[in-house]
Amino acid sequence: MKNIFFRLSIVTLIVFSMNGCTEDNLLNLSPINNISVDDSFSTPSLIASSLNGMYNAAAIGQYNSTSANGGRGYVWGAAFVQQGDNRGEDVVNTATFYQLTYTATYDPTTANNVYYWVDGYRLINRANLMIEGVTKAIESGVISKAVGKTRVYLHMRDWDNVIAEGTKLDSKYTLEAHPGGPFANSYSNKESIFSILQAATLNPNVNAACFAI
Repeated sequence: MKNIFFRLSIVTLIVFSMNGCTEDNLLNLSPINNISVDDSFSTPSLIASSLNGMYNAAAIGQYNSTSANGGRGYVWGAAFVQQGDNRGEDVVNTATFYQLTYTATYDPTTANNVYYWVDGYRLINRANLMIEGVTKAIESGVISKAVGKTRVYLHMRDWDNVIAEGTKLDSKYTLEAHPGGPFANSYSNKESIFSILQAATLNPNVNAACFAI
């Protein structure tokens, strides 16, 4: 009798366990160590963080690193400028790091070529998530329509609001007395809005910083 009861108990437990393992429970899971996409647009501060993540994908990328900030400056960051615009007499190449891009030696397997596309599609994905998330946040009243459109006034050709946003920077930034000012003092100069110091003790090997060349 005890054996029958024991077997019935096991069968019952298995049946209830199988009923609990629904498709929703198995596939639609919220991450335990990150904020879910839906929650990323649930407050104004999280929306701002999501926007910074999109800009991060545009300015730094990830290249072949597993770190969110391990990129080389793709898609439109430092590497894009340094390795894309510098040609001919604009720069003298003294570093092996730049040789392939300096001579425009690319093929379908070249790392800089492959990861440029990888970072590019990562940026597209984040931009699409941002557009969708902000649209829903406006509809649900998390942020106002005016706040949701602030970043796209220029693309909307809403010149009055472009000027209004621009005037908010008045007196906050001024040109340095010497062109080298922002480079000599990356963090506390009065000219730079965004600066990343490249020096012997800070990011010495990033994008073949001046110290490494």
